[in-house]
Amino acid sequence: MDTLGQILWIAMFLTPLFTIPFVWRFKYMSKVSRILIGLFLAGVISISLYNISLDILFREGMGP
Repeated sequence: MDTLGQILWIAMFLTPLFTIPFVWRFKYMSKVSRILIGLFLAGVISISLYNISLDILFREGMGP
């Protein structure tokens, strides 16, 4: 279970690399709005992954 928390922790920092190209495919928006929406979406996903990874870390207390 701790391995899943570590994976989510690393994925938290990698979300902008995936969300911005995903949002970039929407051609009907301007470039600036695509970047801002991608960054906002990456922020929301990163915060969610951060909360999940901390919940896994502190589920039974930190450490042995």
